[in-house]
Amino acid sequence: MVKKLNNEQIERWWDDIREVALLTLPRRPVDTEVWLHNLMVKLLTDVAQCWVGVEDNNIKVMVLTMFIEDAIYDEKHLLVYYIYGVQFLSEQMYKDIIETLVTYAKDTKCSHIVAYSNIDRIVSVCRDKLNADVSTHYMKWRL
Repeated sequence: MVKKLNNEQIERWWDDIREVALLTLPRRPVDTEVWLHNLMVKLLTDVAQCWVGVEDNNIKVMVLTMFIEDAIYDEKHLLVYYIYGVQFLSEQMYKDIIETLVTYAKDTKCSHIVAYSNIDRIVSVCRDKLNADVSTHYMKWRL
């Protein structure tokens, strides 16, 4: 079961959210404390969302999503910023995450769910089990 945290839960579990956010950062922000403050503000205003996946009454996964806009197509997308498994994630948990996010994205008038990952297993599960198009690659240049 995957559930979106409400504001009270975000505040109560902030230390865990903070720790996972710092573990999953693709790169370090210039000012970590400002970045974390911005994350909390985005979560409390629902610009970003924190989800937890639970199996056997234990948190197995934490997911961070946020809305992004495609100004050219005039579309809103739900970006999966990270999926952090506390333990090895079953294919069923991945399916539960995606099904929950698909429902949420539709309910919030998003046209797509988008994500990026450098973890081969996540890419293959998304492609092979969740029917995601993984043909587009994310590239970045350090400036």
